[in-house]
Amino acid sequence: MSRWGSAFRLIATAVAVTFLPGSWAANWQLFAAQAESERQRRKRDKGNNRARAAFNEAQKDRLQMVDLTPDMARSLCLGRVRYVEGVRRRWTSGTNSEKLTMLVSFAGHEIDAFEGWYIDDTPVTLDGSGYVQEAPWRTTANTPAQNTGTLDGSGSLVIVLSHTPVGGTVTATWGTGNGDNSETGTCSVSMSGSTATITGGPAGAGVNVNYERSVATNYVRIRTYLGTDAQNVGDALDAEYPGKITATDRLAGIALGVVDLTFSPDVFPQGPPNITAVFRGAKCYDPRLDSTVAGGSGSHRIATPSTWAWTENSALHFLRYALWSGGLRLTAAQVAARTLADVAAAATRCDISTGFTLTKPDTSTSTVTLPRHRGAFTISSDADKRQVLDTICDAMAGEWAWDGPNLRVRAGMMASSVAAIDQTWLVQGVAAGGEDDSEPVITASQAISREQRVNRITGKCIDPDQRHQLLPYPAVSDTVLIAAKGEKREEVDFPGVNHIAHAQHLASIEIRRRQAGTLMQLQCDARAELLELFDVVTLTVPDYGITAKTMEVVGTDMPMVPNDAVVGLMAREITAAIYDVTGTLAGRDPAPDSSLRAPWDVGTLGTLTVTSGTAALLDNSIVARAQVTWPAVTGEWI
Repeated sequence: MSRWGSAFRLIATAVAVTFLPGSWAANWQLFAAQAESERQRRKRDKGNNRARAAFNEAQKDRLQMVDLTPDMARSLCLGRVRYVEGVRRRWTSGTNSEKLTMLVSFAGHEIDAFEGWYIDDTPVTLDGSGYVQEAPWRTTANTPAQNTGTLDGSGSLVIVLSHTPVGGTVTATWGTGNGDNSETGTCSVSMSGSTATITGGPAGAGVNVNYERSVATNYVRIRTYLGTDAQNVGDALDAEYPGKITATDRLAGIALGVVDLTFSPDVFPQGPPNITAVFRGAKCYDPRLDSTVAGGSGSHRIATPSTWAWTENSALHFLRYALWSGGLRLTAAQVAARTLADVAAAATRCDISTGFTLTKPDTSTSTVTLPRHRGAFTISSDADKRQVLDTICDAMAGEWAWDGPNLRVRAGMMASSVAAIDQTWLVQGVAAGGEDDSEPVITASQAISREQRVNRITGKCIDPDQRHQLLPYPAVSDTVLIAAKGEKREEVDFPGVNHIAHAQHLASIEIRRRQAGTLMQLQCDARAELLELFDVVTLTVPDYGITAKTMEVVGTDMPMVPNDAVVGLMAREITAAIYDVTGTLAGRDPAPDSSLRAPWDVGTLGTLTVTSGTAALLDNSIVARAQVTWPAVTGEWI
């Protein structure tokens, strides 16, 4: 028979217990925390830190156009990204092989649209035919041109020139007769666009209109393909490049650009340039837009990718990676209804329109309205899969885990409580011999050590205003915590976040999350079997001063011994305040991200004191000496 037990074991990282309520049992054991969330544990695991560093480093390589080989990893691009996979094929053509053509791949799947281009880290624009419009990849020069006509009976002529003239270069001369009987003269010219009105010549005389026109030479052309299943790049190019590509080279399902470079030693002094694109990546399935899913309404179907749509929603990116053949490789049939419900709830959370306040360098503020969370990811098929899922969840302050066969996920929020646990839920286990087991019914731990309770976070995120580079975002600090406990800093990168407001919000969540590290293990009766991963409950144990404390279920241990009614429940403290949007973010804060004093800044020394005197040496000679002293420098870093 199970009963309420009185033993309470505290697992903590503190060095001493200074207060023991009289009603608590003396059976205390002090040792390091053993259990915490899988995501938080991986964050501190050295091996996983290496995987995280490798993933972050790959975000730099995403802007390098390399030659692809058949066995290279494939890429999945989600949200709005700047990226290039590499060159799939290249060839030369022209009389002197002066034209280089490259098939440059940007994603191994269909994308939604190309939005911008960079050549050697310089933004460029394309005209309707794909020609780059900026120098030095497009040059212009003035070239002479001429149109002819005949003056009418009043000595006038209105003529539309064959080319748009360079301003101020149009002149006209009239002429009559031949040989020795010829006469010439000049006419007056007035222009309206490309239309010239000629006056001042004899009736019936012939007129030559001379001018200069601007002639452009294009050195780079980019023609794009979105990677649809129906595209056939070879069929579109085989007539233009006979023998180089054929209609069997469809390149279907690959988003790419056909890049033509015309040789010029001045334009390409170091060979072919590096070309990257800004584009809207893969289309994603949204269970909220699927009328066959509970709560959904729309035409999306998980097994029909043609019904999917592009999005910046990180929760939908999570599901897209799970379905990707280079990711978790889940089939539509393997995605459980529980997973779809999780994704729908997380996606709704990410879509909440939120005003983020940014402080400018002049201390004025502005408000930017964005979805609560959004993501932008470039993912390689050979990346560590757990690290990828962590990175996607980081972009929405979320968590993920496997709950049996079900993939679970939530965005950064506290769910509504589904149960109120009180001491009637707590039971003492029964050992094999029928006696009470020795395990306590409540075990409390501090899953986050003092060193890990940081109060200042720096790091990097993607900055679209700075060529989509992975650059530092302004540091986030909790000044109250710093004043009370001293500064404890940590660097946290968000390679899947592309706005500093989001990066700062996530950093502030991480600081608050690090302060709430209490983890409890409870021995409960059968009612706990109904609880699921990420459920929120309230815990009330009056004997121990716990009243309606909100906890999130992070693990369960179902009974393995027959007739054992004890269900192990692991829960972590949570509060909605962790995920609040702070009133003012630092924006592009001009204050330095580090308080470490510069090596050349040694501070001002105190008053110098000089004391003179004499001293006798071993040979009895007398020397004069002066001693200089000053107050010791007490700076922490000196």
